[in-house]
Amino acid sequence: MALSRPEEKQLRALLGRPIPRDYLTLMRTFPAKLHEGLAARGADDEQPLFREVSTVIRENRLAREDDCWTEDGPWPGDQLMIGSEIGGDRFSLSVSKRPAVVFRFMHETGEFERIGTLRTYVQAVKRWLREDAETITEALESAGMRKKRQAAESAWDIERLAQATEAPRMEDRAKLSGNADDWGDATLFYNAADRIPDALRCCEQWIARSPGEPFPLTYKVELLGALVSHEVGPKQRRDLAGQYREVFEDLHALHAAHIAAAEAALATARLAGDPGGPEAAELDLELARRAATKPST
Repeated sequence: MALSRPEEKQLRALLGRPIPRDYLTLMRTFPAKLHEGLAARGADDEQPLFREVSTVIRENRLAREDDCWTEDGPWPGDQLMIGSEIGGDRFSLSVSKRPAVVFRFMHETGEFERIGTLRTYVQAVKRWLREDAETITEALESAGMRKKRQAAESAWDIERLAQATEAPRMEDRAKLSGNADDWGDATLFYNAADRIPDALRCCEQWIARSPGEPFPLTYKVELLGALVSHEVGPKQRRDLAGQYREVFEDLHALHAAHIAAAEAALATARLAGDPGGPEAAELDLELARRAATKPST
């Protein structure tokens, strides 16, 4: 089933940060043959690429409830689980990188191994289905796939540099359109280029055009933290600390408003007596509370 707007909202609330556009595009226009091939392999939560958005949401929610994944404890907040493999390994997408990068989580060591871009990984999944390999690992490594993956890694590095030079064009497009998503893209591109002040400038426009949305505010908190880590003088550090406190207070107030709205919606659903209403409202309330308690990095 294609990704719906409510499902996208649930997924973003669960992660507390933007989702890479290439993954959103994949889930909105999931190829029919790929969907059929994965479905024929068995349960969705046992496949290297989850085809149903409900599975993605459920597995990521469950992953974040357990605190024994890695040496540091919980599942990393910037890793979106997108698949699993026989034996217990998981596949995830780093939502903090542009373009999106797929990792394999090795459950025996608690470490993440980089595989490549999302496009490379989807091609490997298709190869796995076509060749009827036992595991996705065989598809990744067989018939010269390792060389292809290494070439894709080099291509990814080139593409990353190209995107860094693309950031000013993204900002120009955002100025013309005035669209919140375009300002968000400009923010992410500047951040990828390590041009944090420019990213912050675009982030302000992103926030202004996204009233009531916590994600741009959350991203600003991360940008301010990244800027503080750079070499800055005492005065600038104090100014940044003040900005950090202000945006964090705004974010806290926004989360409180979302929780209050979710609580009111749950009370209304219970009074209405709709069998499915309270369950959906309870999930919205859970996501609102989870987003409010998610630590900023």
